[in-house]
Amino acid sequence: MADITNVAAQDPGKENSPISETLEDESTVVMDKAVKCYWNGEGFDDGGTVCTDGVVYECHYGRWLKTKQSC
Repeated sequence: MADITNVAAQDPGKENSPISETLEDESTVVMDKAVKCYWNGEGFDDGGTVCTDGVVYECHYGRWLKTKQSC
């Protein structure tokens, strides 16, 4: 797994990608190109990971997925 970036909780006043519990939460996924995820205005490539409040999220196709890993 990639290095985990510690971040503050999402600020609704900044650009943030949506958070999903699992990939199955979404019915449509664009897979023909890499899509960045955003957390408080900072862009992360697909596969990037962040940690906030003890929870790790991983970027997948423009959405943050909650992982079972804690930080």
